[in-house]
Amino acid sequence: MTSTITIHIIEAADGKLTICTTAPDPKAGERLTPGRALALDLLRECKRHADVQHWHGQDAALAFVLDLFSPEALGHADKPTIIAAASRAIGRPLGLGTPPAPQGAAA
Repeated sequence: MTSTITIHIIEAADGKLTICTTAPDPKAGERLTPGRALALDLLRECKRHADVQHWHGQDAALAFVLDLFSPEALGHADKPTIIAAASRAIGRPLGLGTPPAPQGAAA
């Protein structure tokens, strides 16, 4: 069985870091898979520098990426449909215009 654990590092304009993860909270005595053990090691380090938040359920950004590869979902969708789906996945309302270029990007 394949499982996915995502860890998102969010940096606010003021430099404050927030870490969001789909990794389940560990339970005492629980046997960990190598992937869960690695994720918990990474999160333990993150807790030294940032607030870590666990959320459960489907990761919308990962679901969007997987849908791009599915012909039954977004694999053959037109550009406006893909933009709308991407906006929903990241919680960005439609109609906000072009997002700003990343810092250091060529204009």
